[in-house]
Amino acid sequence: MLRLYRRTLSRRERNICYVNSVLQLLHAIPVIRRFFLDHQPDPSVKSSTVLCDEIHRIYRCGETGEPTSAANLRTIIGAWPGRDLAYISRGGQQDAAMFLSLLLELVEEELTNAGQGHRSLRSRYEGTFQYQYWFTN
Repeated sequence: MLRLYRRTLSRRERNICYVNSVLQLLHAIPVIRRFFLDHQPDPSVKSSTVLCDEIHRIYRCGETGEPTSAANLRTIIGAWPGRDLAYISRGGQQDAAMFLSLLLELVEEELTNAGQGHRSLRSRYEGTFQYQYWFTN
């Protein structure tokens, strides 16, 4: 079980409950949890898989029982070129669904751009769950 806590955040970062709920959901699905735990970040080089590296770090904390925060993940995604989280952070119940869709899309994009498309996350869950075009249109 993930033990996610809320650290003292800037006013702009305060609403991260949707990030925590998506991480909890994905962590509860064994094939997806294993995907991120099997990911091996290389600390000796500037990573081209910073998103997967951060999820790996969070899930490793889940395995050891160490509490951690998901605020860095939100910051990484918020700084993603061409992406803006402002449309998600309005406090509505749909925030988690929109964030889940965005997160899965960005993980695929990151792996493809890093030349690791063969490690596709989509191929791990596609056909396993009933979904409509990445959970949302």
